[in-house]
Amino acid sequence: WTEGDHRVQRTGALPDIGRAPVDSVSPCRYHRGRQFGCDPWTDTDLQEYIDSGGNMELDGRVALVTGASRGIGRGIALHMADAGADVLVNYLENKKGAEQTVADIRAKGGTAILHQADVRYRESVQVMVDAAVGAFGKVDILVNNAGTYASRSFMAADAAETFQDIVGTHIFGSFNCAQAVLPSMREQSRG
Repeated sequence: WTEGDHRVQRTGALPDIGRAPVDSVSPCRYHRGRQFGCDPWTDTDLQEYIDSGGNMELDGRVALVTGASRGIGRGIALHMADAGADVLVNYLENKKGAEQTVADIRAKGGTAILHQADVRYRESVQVMVDAAVGAFGKVDILVNNAGTYASRSFMAADAAETFQDIVGTHIFGSFNCAQAVLPSMREQSRG
């Protein structure tokens, strides 16, 4: 394998760990399963990524994480703050968990605010995004993590309402959040 002009060419030898084989010539480069260099205008620079140990620096960025009061959402919010992002911690019902997430971020020197919003409803989401923009001036990163699960029977009397809640949170919630942050991200030409 040789590299030149941001192209990987096959010379017969197997690549180093992390390189994916290509059929002849590919403009892409690979590291830890991630693909780089296919589009030089939008891809993260491979060398910067490798030099950082695979970690991204988020200083000056603002992240809005839905469902950040526990589990994966909490972990994402903490990691984003550790990487330097200011974080809006969203929750629906678990205020105590969300407050703990904010407290843990602040205890490590990070900046975070708390906001209760039901992502199923566009108006609620817009108020949340406005709070992020009001506090931090922008939104750079959206993590659509909010989710719900019901272990009830499909034949239960309230199965239709339960299904509506699940679809509302997972599908419309993601749509509502993406649509609400899009104007801010378009204005800054990234996000």
